[in-house]
Amino acid sequence: MSVTVRRTHALSLVGLACLAMGRGLPEAAGGVPWAGECVEQLWTTSMMRSRIPGPGFILHNSSLILFLLASLLLPLPAGADSIGWSTPRQLAPATAACLQQYGPSPAARDPSLWTLWFEEKDTSLSRSTLKASRFSNGSWSEPESVTSDTADFIFVQTAVDAALNPWAVWSRGRYISPDSGFSFCLWSRRQGDSWTSPELISRDTAGHGGSPSVTSDPVQGIWAIWHKIQDDSVSILSSYCRTDSWAPQAVVARFLWWFVPYVPVITAPSGGKVRSVWTGALPIGIGIYSATWSGDSWEDHELIPEGSLGYWPSVCSDSVGGTWVTWYDGFSGDSGLIRCAHHDGTGWTETWRLATGNVSVYRGMLCCDEQGWIWALWVQPHGTADGPDICVRYFDGDSWSDRSVVATPARMIICPRIAAALGRVWVTWTQCESDDRWLLYYSHTLPAGIAGHERQRLAAVRVSPSVVRAGTAIRLSGLQPGQTVQLLDATGRKVELRTRDLCTSLLSPGVYFVRISGRGQPVSHKVLVVQ
Repeated sequence: MSVTVRRTHALSLVGLACLAMGRGLPEAAGGVPWAGECVEQLWTTSMMRSRIPGPGFILHNSSLILFLLASLLLPLPAGADSIGWSTPRQLAPATAACLQQYGPSPAARDPSLWTLWFEEKDTSLSRSTLKASRFSNGSWSEPESVTSDTADFIFVQTAVDAALNPWAVWSRGRYISPDSGFSFCLWSRRQGDSWTSPELISRDTAGHGGSPSVTSDPVQGIWAIWHKIQDDSVSILSSYCRTDSWAPQAVVARFLWWFVPYVPVITAPSGGKVRSVWTGALPIGIGIYSATWSGDSWEDHELIPEGSLGYWPSVCSDSVGGTWVTWYDGFSGDSGLIRCAHHDGTGWTETWRLATGNVSVYRGMLCCDEQGWIWALWVQPHGTADGPDICVRYFDGDSWSDRSVVATPARMIICPRIAAALGRVWVTWTQCESDDRWLLYYSHTLPAGIAGHERQRLAAVRVSPSVVRAGTAIRLSGLQPGQTVQLLDATGRKVELRTRDLCTSLLSPGVYFVRISGRGQPVSHKVLVVQ
């Protein structure tokens, strides 16, 4: 199985490389200004403001000059972590000398948080079991078996439905020959205290397929998407399940399979159309594609902006019906980019470069929390003896944060995954303690870190003037999405509510408070209204 998978991925990358030779390499990675440029700007500003030219400038600005000289010798910081992360812990502690836990797939719908993974106790047999654990009452539950069968499992994906039941879809390998089919997709869901018997999503066994992805939809229930290779082409297929019956599979797209890494993903925006995302080679070009479900077929096939030559997409929906996609753009080495695009339900609105250099991203590395913040995850080696950094940035509705490092595992294998639940963001990964011991680890955001960041956002809102004549508006600046404003009198009674300017024409003289609320503790500003 593993030989065939590596062969498929290798052919995919070769195809991408051949196409790229005629189209040029991706745009150069951006960077921060050099220290010398910063020094030049500060020096020019200081000279313009100084009243004493020449030696007098040096005497009156000696501290500034020493600071500037020191800054030339020190690298500029990449941005301090604004969010704290818990110390990494084992998700399913085990003492067996030979044990491999891999492929973690977290899924969440408040207040339910699950993680599924494969577990292999005899690595010589390549036979795994599928395990599951739920986070409840401050800890992860004892692992339970999703299926009693042992097989060559790969690519498990998880979603939680509206009834807070977890669903799992995965590929089961069935190796026949190097040139024939070997994989098909199964599903199971938890009912009560046990999991249903695994069943095929589709009875179509022609060719071979796998790499399923899954999402929860309030209308159609659970959606699954996967690929199938037959002869010289790959088909992206989908189906949905309302109860225990899957709808006939629908073709999302079809193209020559060897050109691209074709792993598809799917999401169901609230109040919007179900959207599929995949890497494909349609007549308009090669890159990251998207399509929407019309009710009986897939339509609006389009190349995502800046998605040319991209692959390994990850997708999630936000709280207002939008879709977010991240993907890898480039080739191995220092020329790679992590890109992100946003669809607001009417069109693609904006794209960003989240990271550059020797980076990697895969599906399951993007999520939306209960406040509507978007969290993007990636892995970035840093060229030292330590392992790679597991990195994250979040979009708070206004801008992207600085990079935050979740952990630096010494020997991480298998890409990490991310999910949001219970007021926190969770990251899981597999860490290799030895060749025979691969263990699951997790970390989550610290509530104090998120609260501290929100306090800074609330404190950044400016209220002026502090003394205002009746009839004059109280001005607000720096108000950000997700923040609300209340005007209270001296007794704490709400007087008036506006989102921007607060009019005082109907207010009696006295003391009032402008309260700014957001994700953390509200911040109040005292204002005196006079005649």
